Amino acid sequence: MHAKHSIIALCLMFAGLFVATECAMRADNIVVPDQATEPDYKISVRDTVQFQIYNQIDMTMVERVSGSGEIRLPLVGTVKIAGMTLRDAEESLEKLYRDRGFFINPQVILSIQLYGDRFVAVLGQVKDPARIALASETNSIGLIQAVTEVGGFTRVAKTEAIQVIRTGPDGEEQRITVNADEILHPTGSTHTPEFKLKPGDTVFVPERVF
Repeated sequence: MHAKHSIIALCLMFAGLFVATECAMRADNIVVPDQATEPDYKISVRDTVQFQIYNQIDMTMVERVSGSGEIRLPLVGTVKIAGMTLRDAEESLEKLYRDRGFFINPQVILSIQLYGDRFVAVLGQVKDPARIALASETNSIGLIQAVTEVGGFTRVAKTEAIQVIRTGPDGEEQRITVNADEILHPTGSTHTPEFKLKPGDTVFVPERVF
């Protein structure tokens, strides 16, 4: 009987140690999501970003990147990070917290919790006007490729004066005129490179007036 009781007591002791260790790990551990291992991903507007400073439990938050490319962080306020890679943004924020005297050697960890909508819209004189969804890892798509995905130009498309509407880094609207004929039909040794669309761009193909 004594041997049986000893075995039961030993099992209970190990179980208690396991629970205590598990609780301590949960209290002290800062979870780093898998996305943090993709340091070259470029942050986009409307991405939802997790921010943390390693070993600083109260310096963890989740914030959505605004239309102007900014997030609001503890102590330092509003900071622009859209267009930067995760790695570059981490280094920039580490310097910011260090230069302002909040931490001596902060280790900032950024990860994407939810990707924002990534698309380009192709409208006007194309056969099937639509929004084209882009994969989360895609930072651009060629204009001709985008037009091809919506069925190509119509017979009356004014392909030499395509308008690309884009939101600039400060939130202002930009209009860029692209001559698709120069891309599709280069003359002589002159070759016009494919125009790259960015997520959020709108392409408008006007109608040719005869």
